[in-house]
Amino acid sequence: MRHCSVHTACRIIGIGNSLVYSDSAGPETLRMLDSMNIDGDIELIDGGLGGLNLLPVLEHVDRVIFIDSVDGFLDGPGITVFCLPSEKVKPGEYDHNAGLGYLMSVAPIIIDTPMPECW
Repeated sequence: MRHCSVHTACRIIGIGNSLVYSDSAGPETLRMLDSMNIDGDIELIDGGLGGLNLLPVLEHVDRVIFIDSVDGFLDGPGITVFCLPSEKVKPGEYDHNAGLGYLMSVAPIIIDTPMPECW
């Protein structure tokens, strides 16, 4: 994961594994957005399975949008949008594999710049 030291307006971070269909929403969305040649101060970042290694992408940015495949928020297929941190996205574990909930709970303590607006 690269260190993001240049300030930008927005980063869209795709989380997941493109080789596993049920976990490919993040990488596939990034692929589609990249093909659209989006103008503006927006960075597309493949977060993969980065976990806490994603902390640097929360620095030097105004807004971060995470795209991830998640379960347990809808009765069927669909899209859910949260402003993070959210009561709905809580870490179930407190280790490197705890996911987005854990990342959002430790980020304000660890990163060196103000927390961005996160969705």
